[in-house]
Amino acid sequence: MARAKHHVIDGAELKRQLVISQQQKQPTKELIDLFYKMSRHMATAPNFRGYSFVEDMIQFGAATATNKYDRFDLGREYPHAYFSRIIYHSFVHVLNVERKQRDAVKALRAHYGLPELGHGEVDDEGGID
Repeated sequence: MARAKHHVIDGAELKRQLVISQQQKQPTKELIDLFYKMSRHMATAPNFRGYSFVEDMIQFGAATATNKYDRFDLGREYPHAYFSRIIYHSFVHVLNVERKQRDAVKALRAHYGLPELGHGEVDDEGGID
């Protein structure tokens, strides 16, 4: 017996859950689970691996896709591609926000003459960089 692939999203099931969700005017638990699986799978891509906030990216990607489920035109053929792009762009958004925050902290530390912290070092106040 072949092992089931839990990371593969069935496009027909995704579309079926979208139809049900749009009829009910709220996302089903199954649809949210599918978005979470899509986000988790995308987080394993080489360009998103290795960040300490990957779980935040996964949650934000699933939440963004869930918030935009009703924008999908059911007449279109590939819902997986549509929501994959939404999740991808939400990941890029999280990375940009984190980079801006890191750059702001670095600028503040430089402005006040504080030494730059290396990755994982603890400063005098107990904060971790």
